[in-house]
Amino acid sequence: MIQLISDSEIVSISQWKEITKAYKFEMEPTKRHEVKLNQTIGTCRHLYNDLLDERKKGWENGEWSVQYNDQQNYLPTLRNANNESGKFLREIYAQVLQNVAKRVDLAYQNYFRRVKNNNESGKKEKPGHPRFKGYGRYDSFMFPQYGNGCHILDGKNGNKENSDEGSIIRLSKIGDIKFIKHRIIGNGYPFKIKTVTIKKEVDKWFVIFTVETIVEIDIFVGKYAQKKEVNTIEELDKVCVGIDMGLSNLIMLSTRQKMEPPKYLRESERKLAKEQRKLSRKKKYEKIVEINKKISAGVKIDKEIEKKKIKVNSKNREKQILKVKKVHRKIANQRRNFSHNVSRLLVNTFDVIVFEELSIQNMIKNHKLAKSISDASWYQIQMFTKYKAEWAGKIVDFVDPKRTSKECSNCGNLEEMKLSDRIFLCSKCGLEIDRDINASINIRNRSIVYQDLKRKIKLSIH
Repeated sequence: MIQLISDSEIVSISQWKEITKAYKFEMEPTKRHEVKLNQTIGTCRHLYNDLLDERKKGWENGEWSVQYNDQQNYLPTLRNANNESGKFLREIYAQVLQNVAKRVDLAYQNYFRRVKNNNESGKKEKPGHPRFKGYGRYDSFMFPQYGNGCHILDGKNGNKENSDEGSIIRLSKIGDIKFIKHRIIGNGYPFKIKTVTIKKEVDKWFVIFTVETIVEIDIFVGKYAQKKEVNTIEELDKVCVGIDMGLSNLIMLSTRQKMEPPKYLRESERKLAKEQRKLSRKKKYEKIVEINKKISAGVKIDKEIEKKKIKVNSKNREKQILKVKKVHRKIANQRRNFSHNVSRLLVNTFDVIVFEELSIQNMIKNHKLAKSISDASWYQIQMFTKYKAEWAGKIVDFVDPKRTSKECSNCGNLEEMKLSDRIFLCSKCGLEIDRDINASINIRNRSIVYQDLKRKIKLSIH
């Protein structure tokens, strides 16, 4: 790491930094538990839609403004109601229902934030009103206080939250469910579990513990000052790196190292297409049972509604949908694993890492490049590197990406280039260099952190 002051002025200290981490473990529920878990998610989804509908109607009519506290205070009344809805709500822990109301409130806070940003920036884009959750669109529920409705039990030794053995999570109104503890929570440091989230991913269930813990970072006194001695610009360039992210080369470093992009989606396209073709052949059944029940009960049904038929999936179609989802899940897991490996390599190798601040959402609008950009997972790599660097006491900086490929890294001259031009040739100073390497050097040079370190080294030399 970097040292920019003399040995006599350095005082080694150990800094303890508070961080929030999430530990995700796969659960092994029984069939009885799965029924309970699915019922809980289904009831939470219906409650979410009801609370959202209440807010939406109040907002549209302009008669009243429904707030989070109003809906939270009304939840006990809904639970105690002597109807079918109240019966389902009573089967769920109270704080889980409160978290559903909190999610609705958070959705509206984000909506108002987008409206405000849209007005301030002068853009004419739709901010997007919170949407109702359809079947399969609500996949998790949360216990907002650990120890209040949920806690960990060890498989053999009772209440031990950090045992190497397989452990059990006790969920109120659901039961005791075993989960696979493949790593120690807190990594040996003191920790406090804040929330517990139960999530369904296709056909698997996961428990996610949000933990407040601390990590120890060895630092030295001084701004940006760290362990390794750096006395020259050449040494600085080895520990400070600029990264140009592309498609032909996923990552090109200013140290002239490169990494090829993964092609997980393209490699799985043939299998995905095969499973989707099978899915397209599976028929949907026409379900008119509910309408017939109402007719037999003497309920008046509109003639147009009576003619309509409700389409539902057949059993074979549901099985095929599951197969398609599994292919997508595998692709997502491959991308995530690759991003973790790349970010860990960067943080372990360099002290200052500089990225372009790319507008990836706008870039994906180019339909010719959208698939390749999504498969490269640029944003995921950047975010994983950022949080890993914070935990390691290192620095990640983001700079303006404008003209990084067209600007000469030696003299600053601008050259017009096409996307097909892979070699940068400066007409002013004669520099001939790979286009991506030139861009990565410009990205590094634009970093305020890098320029500050460079200036201090020049001052120490003179």
